[in-house]
Amino acid sequence: MCRAEKSRADWRQVFLEPVETMPHNLPVQLTQFVGREREMAEVKQLLADTRLLTLTGPGGSGKTRLAWQVADRVRDHFEDGVWWVELASLRDPMLIPQLITQALGLFRAREEPALESLLKHVQSKKMLLVLDNCEHLIADCAQLAQQILSQTTELQILTTSREPLAIAGETTYPVFGLVCPSPGAESAGSPPDLMRYDAVRLFVERARAVLPGFGLTPTDASSIVQICRRLDGLPLALELASARSNVLTLREIGAHLDDRFNLLVSRQRGEPDPRHRTLRATMDWSHDLLSAPEQIVLRRLSVFAGGCSLATAEAVCAGEEVEREHVLDLLSVLVNKSLVVAQTLQRGEARYSLLETIRQYAHEKLNGSGEWLAIHDQHLQYFLQLTEATAPKLSGEYQQLWLNWLEGEHDNIRAALAWSLKSDHIEAGLRITNAIYQLWVIRDYVEEGLGWVERLLAQVDAPMGVGISRLVHANALAYAVFLAGFRGDTATQKRYGQEAARLAEAIGDSDKAALKWALAGHGYAARAAGDHQTEFVVYKQIIQLSRESGDAYQLGVDLSYSSFSAMSLGKYDEARAMLDEGLPLLRGTGNPYRVAMALNYSGDLARLEQNYT
Repeated sequence: MCRAEKSRADWRQVFLEPVETMPHNLPVQLTQFVGREREMAEVKQLLADTRLLTLTGPGGSGKTRLAWQVADRVRDHFEDGVWWVELASLRDPMLIPQLITQALGLFRAREEPALESLLKHVQSKKMLLVLDNCEHLIADCAQLAQQILSQTTELQILTTSREPLAIAGETTYPVFGLVCPSPGAESAGSPPDLMRYDAVRLFVERARAVLPGFGLTPTDASSIVQICRRLDGLPLALELASARSNVLTLREIGAHLDDRFNLLVSRQRGEPDPRHRTLRATMDWSHDLLSAPEQIVLRRLSVFAGGCSLATAEAVCAGEEVEREHVLDLLSVLVNKSLVVAQTLQRGEARYSLLETIRQYAHEKLNGSGEWLAIHDQHLQYFLQLTEATAPKLSGEYQQLWLNWLEGEHDNIRAALAWSLKSDHIEAGLRITNAIYQLWVIRDYVEEGLGWVERLLAQVDAPMGVGISRLVHANALAYAVFLAGFRGDTATQKRYGQEAARLAEAIGDSDKAALKWALAGHGYAARAAGDHQTEFVVYKQIIQLSRESGDAYQLGVDLSYSSFSAMSLGKYDEARAMLDEGLPLLRGTGNPYRVAMALNYSGDLARLEQNYT
């Protein structure tokens, strides 16, 4: 058996049959390593099958500590040692070979180039070479790694970088934040249960270093879990946050995370890596390594809440120095540099998102640029177009699919609505609320929906309120009546219903759509007040307007609604005629929600007529 084959065969016996400790220069760690058992097992397995392994991940994710821990555990397997080379402070790529020779303790003739001496030395060595923090020297590290691996057979290289070396034979392993409890876990789990999560353990153990006696109690569980989740489980951020536990309560630390870059600052004088002294410094390090177009796209991506698709990123992030056709390539670079997370598995389309810490940093950059108003406006206009284009599809046979799509973009829609309020684009905001009314009703966001509509309408009704089109205003008032009705808020229904009626009188017959929606709001408010006669008369007008428009779906909806007022007045024959006409129209559209509504009214009619069978 050749030496290489024997090496692979012996690999999995490393921990069963320890041998004499091999030479190494691994730096001493001053704090205990917490968690990452699964990651360590996976990285060790990968090292058994590849000669070049790169740990990638965003700044502060713990790549260096994971690499150190793995290197320390496997060093007995490498008879020529494990050698650590720290590159963070190196700026001249020509000095990389020299730095490695120094780490290996090589003595070379003064006239012999460092690279030549290095290649000669490692040619027959069975060693692990760890290159830490390669991202700012990525091309030179890749070239050197390729040279070393091509001239050796048993040497292995483990690197840490915010992006892969991208050479043949490389295996990459992404390192993300520590495992955090899922939402609600703090109320369901006991402190011992929560301490099984690596993020919670790290926070608690580091907090004990500055506040002896600190522990996870049922009272503190919620605050600690929220801190861990809001910091994406990033070890650096958790360590910096826990260091504040001797001067701030956990609740105060959580409250200050909106300003995390000023909060998360190391007070330790001996911190050797300047990038780890503040969370901002580690973000600056990544940002400064980007090209100008990459920086532009990163800061523009911060406008999204909950991520975006490629088409959405192209629509919002393109323009002014970034061509639309280049957005995909720039996204790919940002994914490779661990600044953007791409979700591609088990999805119909890829989705790109930023960790919250990176998003806040990028948003600071956006707000400091001269384009922040334009980008927020582009985001608002794009989601206005998307929601209005989707609205008609919510009445068809694929209603559930489109509702799912809207719900997947709900955070972005919320961000657009918030910007419409902040920037006084009130009409755009109300057009969005009108478009997604069915999402709020069917998926039970009624209270939230009414809150958005009321805040926007308040800007219209203010003494110096903004002007909007009467059609948009009428629709919004009608939807406000319906949303208030689902909450059982009859006083609000009546108020908005009266406003809708006044607007209907002002509009008259000049705009049938506006008139119809205003009347619908008025009729629904009359229903809430128990005034079924007014409701019946109003819905008769609405049915006529729907017949004139030729909209079969809307006619079916209006006939179904009107059947209730007819029943309330004892007009059972008329109610049956309405349902007999309306239900087939709704079945033809395939809208399950409206069909269910009509069937419900049909059941009410049968009950009133004592037709129990």
